Amino acid sequence: MDNANNDITLSPTRFGLEFNLLGDGTTLNASYTPVPNLASLEYAMLTKMLQQLGYSHLPLMHDQLMELCKKQNSSKEFFSIAISGDRDGDIEVTQTKDGMNALVFIRHATGEGQLLTADSIKGKLAAANVAAGIKQDVIEQIVQDQGRSILEEVVIAQGKVPVDGKDTEFVNLVSDAAIRKPTVLDHEVVDYREFGGVTTVAPGDQILKKLPPTPGEDGFRVSGDIVPARSGKEREFKLNKSVAPDQNDPDILVALIGGQPVITEKGAFVEELINLNNVDLSSGNIDFDGSVILAGDVQNGM
Repeated sequence: MDNANNDITLSPTRFGLEFNLLGDGTTLNASYTPVPNLASLEYAMLTKMLQQLGYSHLPLMHDQLMELCKKQNSSKEFFSIAISGDRDGDIEVTQTKDGMNALVFIRHATGEGQLLTADSIKGKLAAANVAAGIKQDVIEQIVQDQGRSILEEVVIAQGKVPVDGKDTEFVNLVSDAAIRKPTVLDHEVVDYREFGGVTTVAPGDQILKKLPPTPGEDGFRVSGDIVPARSGKEREFKLNKSVAPDQNDPDILVALIGGQPVITEKGAFVEELINLNNVDLSSGNIDFDGSVILAGDVQNGM
């Protein structure tokens, strides 16, 4: 069955086509006339048809063959297109709307036409205002391939998206890891009353560290235009009488009084009063030089 299909002669009239070889012996024009009930043309059909008609030796333009198939499937009007001839290699350069990518469509050289070179490609890019983020490896690939197998658009230059800076960050320096470790009594009995559910600080203890904002990193478009990054916003500690900047490092906040540290979005402060619902295993024993407000009960043994 496959061999029988391969032997089928493809008639141009079945697709509304007519071919005309010009006097130079290399330029082949294809004309399309829309009539009812035409078959849809595919690339493989077209190349086989040209082979059967004795045109396969001509310097065929693969991109034009694809364009012929595309237009034959969609056009409702007469058109004519050259599908072979002497043609210099060329590229068509386009940029995405955001200017972050440049793409090229390759038109390979045919017949006696000049091949694409790295210099000719770079000249086309410069003429299309592409000056930054150029991919040298893609240029080399195009020069080697000359459009023989690269039939789709390829990205030849790529910009860089800006990276915005980070705003001031506050890092909590109060760790409860040691406080929350239960005490081991005699005979390896664990005293969970000392599991310390309440964290406290003493005067001079470090509570919070301020990390400065970062400036961000500018990006660029393929045109070379700079895309500015947003710098991070500076935020200062919100202070009250319970905390102050460290004398040795103003980016560190220290406690001025003993109590329970409270971390906020704008800084930290220390409460002299500890507010608890109950004193039980969840809170642990309270060892604090200050006042405790207890809303509930003290569990036996605490």
